[in-house]
Amino acid sequence: MGKLVALVLLGVGLSLVGEMFLAFRVGFYLLQRKGECLSRSGASRT
Repeated sequence: MGKLVALVLLGVGLSLVGEMFLAFRVGFYLLQRKGECLSRSGASRT
């Protein structure tokens, strides 16, 4: 019983970490693209 609970908790924890990691990657990617667009528009303006 204890092993099963531990496995379930481990699975839930891993999925949570995976989702957080995915959200972080997506957020970082969007920030990077936003920065590129900003620097590009700034370069074209000057």
